[in-house]
Amino acid sequence: KVFISAPATFQMTGENEINLSQGMLLANVTTEEGIGFTVNTPSGSIIDLGTIFGVEVDELGTSSVQVFKGKIELASSSGEKTTLLAGMQCVAKSQINSGEKQENYRITFTGLSKNRIKYSCQR
Repeated sequence: KVFISAPATFQMTGENEINLSQGMLLANVTTEEGIGFTVNTPSGSIIDLGTIFGVEVDELGTSSVQVFKGKIELASSSGEKTTLLAGMQCVAKSQINSGEKQENYRITFTGLSKNRIKYSCQR
């Protein structure tokens, strides 16, 4: 089950995938078929591994994710991956201006501190 709170900008790109450009989403994946559900954001992708998680993308493209139960995998736009478990959260700030293309930026995992994953954005 996926719940999206208005206002939001999103597009279903497959049976198990959504692009969230702006807004809030809550995913409650309770079946084996739902595992692998993917939310693509301006900062990267969130892949469900059997869980309940929330995602918010603000008007600047900053993506926040919090895991309430289970675990997820985060994949940055540069392909780097890490796993978040229940109780963990991540904020990936996007420094992408509306007139610039996302591929000019690289978001990288820089560490874990007090259950918060740190990402940096480099040009």
